[in-house]
Amino acid sequence: MKIKIVETFTSIQGESSYAGFPFFFIRLAGCNLRCSYCDTKYAYNTDIKPIDMEIIINKIEKSQIKNILITGGEPLLQENVYYLMDLLVEKFETVLLETNGSIS
Repeated sequence: MKIKIVETFTSIQGESSYAGFPFFFIRLAGCNLRCSYCDTKYAYNTDIKPIDMEIIINKIEKSQIKNILITGGEPLLQENVYYLMDLLVEKFETVLLETNGSIS
């Protein structure tokens, strides 16, 4: 199964009750909003070749980070994000979803 990813990176979580913990970030492509204060307008682009989710799983495993954050844009715009979340929940300690809240 494939999904459109803008970037992946490791960093210290700066928000939520997990602030200060190391996380592996997965930034998905696409957003249905155009907020004036957006700091990730580059994630609007959906003209990205989808990649196999197993590639992402392998990257995360190599990083040895057990906490994952899926963000965007708006990650819930991609149907396959639910499958990705299921895969991640099975394999890793903590999986967070960062959403703009516009999609149920």
